Amino acid sequence: MIGGADIVIEYPGVMRASGGLDIAVRRIAARWPDFVIQDATAGNRFDSYSQIPFASLSEVFVYRDSLALESWKELGADPSNANSMVHLIADDCGLTIVVDDRTNPTMLSIIREIRDLLTGSQSWVRAA
Repeated sequence: MIGGADIVIEYPGVMRASGGLDIAVRRIAARWPDFVIQDATAGNRFDSYSQIPFASLSEVFVYRDSLALESWKELGADPSNANSMVHLIADDCGLTIVVDDRTNPTMLSIIREIRDLLTGSQSWVRAA
């Protein structure tokens, strides 16, 4: 089994939950162009950014691609699925990002970029 690391980014009163999810999904999609989103509550699948109804979502799974989604469905939290999905939970006070290994270079970069965008820092732009 693999565990998870929760990273909480607070933005109380700055934006709505849908805004936090939107920003996070855009950053992850930049890393994983073949991403697939799944509504964590209803299980609906979204294969493109334009399909995602952010205003009605508060919790999503972002998979690297369709194969990752299918593997998670079949195996669940198996070590072979590590770092192939990011779990996002948002409300009007902040965003929680759940990853398998926060020290993995890709996950660390995704977390930093989302945090910088949500907190107003643009250091991810200068880090290129």
